[in-house]
Amino acid sequence: MPPELEKLVPAGMDARRELGQVLCALGAALAAAVFCCLIVYVDARSDMYITRNGIRYLNPDAEFPCCAEMAARCVPFFAAAALLMLYKLARYVAYHYQGSRSIYTMRRLPQRAELLRRCLSLPLGGALACLLLFAALTALFCAVYLAVTPADWVRPGQWEAVSRLLLGR
Repeated sequence: MPPELEKLVPAGMDARRELGQVLCALGAALAAAVFCCLIVYVDARSDMYITRNGIRYLNPDAEFPCCAEMAARCVPFFAAAALLMLYKLARYVAYHYQGSRSIYTMRRLPQRAELLRRCLSLPLGGALACLLLFAALTALFCAVYLAVTPADWVRPGQWEAVSRLLLGR
């Protein structure tokens, strides 16, 4: 493990293990969100049809959901990963208050930001990665949505709805 990574976690913690946990949480959130996007899209597409006497017809009353509505269902996966990062932050701070790992020693170090760097770097990086992954996945999902959805099913203003979702409005 590069020594730079060891400086991103509290002294005495295994940086490789901590980084692996962050990457695992991000990977799980991404995988679950991709699967969710696929299921939501396939389900919405099947709702556009009705079956009569074993024959599928396009339902004239059905309205295909907007891309942003579908992508919003992936938010809980990334929110859970971000909450795990918050838990890591709390765990790193609490780690310095245990036994001989004195918080007072960390506060007396010549580099005043050492404690902050060791407690905040990995959790904040993981939370930022959650936001970036969600934004990238949303943009990718909406691009695929627009490419594979029949044009007469697509509501106008898809990208505006996506930007509202990403900006939290």
